[in-house]
Amino acid sequence: MMETKRFGIRRYIAFLLAAVIMAASIPVINSEAAGGLAIKAKFIDWGLREVAFRGETYPTYDCAVSYIGVDMNKFHPTAFQYQVFTQDGSRLLRQSKEIPTSDKSKYITSTDGQYLAVRVEGGRRTVLTSARVRIRINGKWSAWSGLVGLIPIHTFENVKLSYNGKNNSETISWSKFSGMQDYELYVSTSKTGPWKMVTRTVGTSYTLKSFNGKALKKKTDYYFKVIGRAKVGNTMTKAKGDSDTWYTMSFYIE
Repeated sequence: MMETKRFGIRRYIAFLLAAVIMAASIPVINSEAAGGLAIKAKFIDWGLREVAFRGETYPTYDCAVSYIGVDMNKFHPTAFQYQVFTQDGSRLLRQSKEIPTSDKSKYITSTDGQYLAVRVEGGRRTVLTSARVRIRINGKWSAWSGLVGLIPIHTFENVKLSYNGKNNSETISWSKFSGMQDYELYVSTSKTGPWKMVTRTVGTSYTLKSFNGKALKKKTDYYFKVIGRAKVGNTMTKAKGDSDTWYTMSFYIE
């Protein structure tokens, strides 16, 4: 009985020594790289660039450059870093160097003053991509944020309109965009809204026969915009915000 107990103690001591040796051989994990403070980020806006036309220079939006914002009411970072991925987050396309907040050209503040947004380069003009960001505070890196969709401006091209005078209806169709889960069509009788979503569809066309419960009116402008929805990481992203008027179009009933 004594020999059995002594053997158990020896085996226990040997196990502890082995565990200590194994622990010593494992590389020390950098707590910063492992992820610290949790942050949330969101798409803020497209970036501006300048284009030359007939000797003049004009500012225009460039969807290959976007801004991702972090709530600045809670955090005061000294640096940012971002990564650009494919839409599903499976392949890394680009990683930035550490960008100090002293470089004012790399940042904007959201219109509501709530978010400090870093300039993310490396999106795609015709392909949905995603990005994530982390911030440096007091010498330590936060955890990476969740993936945020980088949204091409030219999402919907070849928009076509077809009016049917027999039943007083307007068919709106648009080109399919790879990566979209479905589309929402918003309509208003004013260029500035309010906007009403008339359909959410996986198709690429919709026939508008009435608006707000009434038949389409003659001598009236109807404004519309197509908003695509795509899954980026585990988050549903809209390819055009409800308040955006950048790609609002219209038709007129004679």
